[in-house]
Amino acid sequence: MFLKELSQYEIAIKKSDMNSLNSLAMNQDFILKEYALFNKALLETKNKEYKKAKVTLAMISKDSAVSKIANSLKHYLVTK
Repeated sequence: MFLKELSQYEIAIKKSDMNSLNSLAMNQDFILKEYALFNKALLETKNKEYKKAKVTLAMISKDSAVSKIANSLKHYLVTK
């Protein structure tokens, strides 16, 4: 199952596929869930969907390895 999801994640990143990233991020068992959330927030920021990006970033755990880079994006979004 993990390899299938990892493949889906890679394809979603390459295609900037917001729906696939969202689906993976909502899967509680997906090991890269928080990376998917961060990439979703990046795409939302790129698309100037700043409010959505802020909501997405809030879903990332403060204990996550992704939290440091997520905080950087949060600080950028303060001005948006």
